[in-house]
Amino acid sequence: MAMGSMVSVQLGLAIAVGLIGRIGVEGAAWIRLAWGGLLFLVIVRPRAAAFTRSSFAACVLLGVVTATITMLFMAALNRPVKSSEQAKILAAMRGVRDKDLLAPWQDLFWALLNSNEFLLNH
Repeated sequence: MAMGSMVSVQLGLAIAVGLIGRIGVEGAAWIRLAWGGLLFLVIVRPRAAAFTRSSFAACVLLGVVTATITMLFMAALNRPVKSSEQAKILAAMRGVRDKDLLAPWQDLFWALLNSNEFLLNH
């Protein structure tokens, strides 16, 4: 299962990088996440009755947050976010209680634009 997961991630990255020029960063990120969700449904086959309204809302929120982080990384650094980076970002954003919902995302994008990786790539 671990090998299948690694192959899936690497294959998805290879396809996404080729698609960025055609459909943009947002399109490539959403296609990757949609395929990931579809594969999850096919492989795991969760029962609809097992989902409560709150658990379904949490799943949707996690998907939107993951998509947003992926799009910001691909737009700024021309690469997908690493799982270790995503875990740190999610942990940092979990504690944010700002009334302005866009502020944490703007701060993340600003940090990416000021990173050494961005400066060396562009």
